[in-house]
Amino acid sequence: MGRFSNGLELVKLSFKVIGKNKKLLVFPFLSGFTAMIILATFLVGFIFASDVMLGIPSWAWVIIGFSLYIILFFITIFFNAALVACAMATIEGGNPTIGYGISMASKKLGKIFVWAVISAIVGMILQAVRERAGILGKIAVGLLGAAWTVATYFVIPIIVFEDVGAWASVKRSYQLLKNSWGEGLVSYLAMGLIFGLLAFTGLIFIFLIVGLFHSLWAILFGLVAFVIYLVFLAALSATAKGVIQAALYRYATTGKIDLQMPSWFPPPPAAYVPAPPPQL
Repeated sequence: MGRFSNGLELVKLSFKVIGKNKKLLVFPFLSGFTAMIILATFLVGFIFASDVMLGIPSWAWVIIGFSLYIILFFITIFFNAALVACAMATIEGGNPTIGYGISMASKKLGKIFVWAVISAIVGMILQAVRERAGILGKIAVGLLGAAWTVATYFVIPIIVFEDVGAWASVKRSYQLLKNSWGEGLVSYLAMGLIFGLLAFTGLIFIFLIVGLFHSLWAILFGLVAFVIYLVFLAALSATAKGVIQAALYRYATTGKIDLQMPSWFPPPPAAYVPAPPPQL
């Protein structure tokens, strides 16, 4: 019950942190926008130099595809690290800016890149095995991938806050996971339930609008509104998961769950002590 209640408190903490520092919602958009820029650049280059690119041998395409895969992993991990840094600073009572998070992540560029390469290699190996395996093999690979994701859950906050290499962070992450697996499971399931209900509620609302008006404009409006709602919900979910990651790391290393008061908050007044009566 202690792990269950602590997990729910961590979920509450994540929403309190987002409410306190709404700038955290920017990081998922920055990550997605940067990834789209990279993909669009590659696509435009392929369109305008298709004659040259079609002559590239297959082994070179493998290298190009793998490099693009690493870049996309790097972008995701970089902005997630920036989000975790800002979330931790907010939990500790600060009011960090977007620049602060990017600065903190930039200090760990080398480790983030190494972790992006490791993540890309593991992902490609699991995908290759999954494509060639039977039903039981696919299940086994899925379980192995889930175990890898769980075991490396704390790698990003470890890279940001500790002087540990990218590969050594995996072992450190597993050690921390043993201290907080119950709280992590409860918070993960609670977050999934919350955002699942929010998505379902939005879908029902759009169906009601379309059902009430029965027109093409209502359908178009409903589709556009639902897409915008899903984009915002995805950003909120990604932000909440980043905050939970920081909060769980803090809990696993210090045992703290509470949200600290802002550092600029004035201290409580000292107890009033009446002055001694004058001497006659």
